[in-house]
Amino acid sequence: MRIKDIEKVRELELSCIKEYFAETLENRWEDLPKDWKDNLGASSRNHLKAYLDSGLSFVAEEDGEIIGFIFAQMLHHICDEENLLWIENMGVHPYFRRNEIGYRLLRECVRSGREKGATVAHSMIQ
Repeated sequence: MRIKDIEKVRELELSCIKEYFAETLENRWEDLPKDWKDNLGASSRNHLKAYLDSGLSFVAEEDGEIIGFIFAQMLHHICDEENLLWIENMGVHPYFRRNEIGYRLLRECVRSGREKGATVAHSMIQ
């Protein structure tokens, strides 16, 4: 993932989060506080640096457009694991779903995590 990708990744991540919330929240997205929405996701200002620095966050592109993303980082000495690959979030544009894009992003992330010493991967993505 490159710095130039961030704006488009942020748009896609928030779109995926908004879609998820529409199915699970009683409140409408528009009614949620702006500061709360600004801090959602791995691409938020508060979280982005750690995921970019990890070298374990990737995008999928089609004709120069970002159509998918995955954010991950290595965590050490968590959950009794010394080298844990934590997958924070991933998403694929609805038009491109069911084409193994998420699978390929996950596979690349896990492969890269292994190269960095990961012995296990965890996530809470639904």
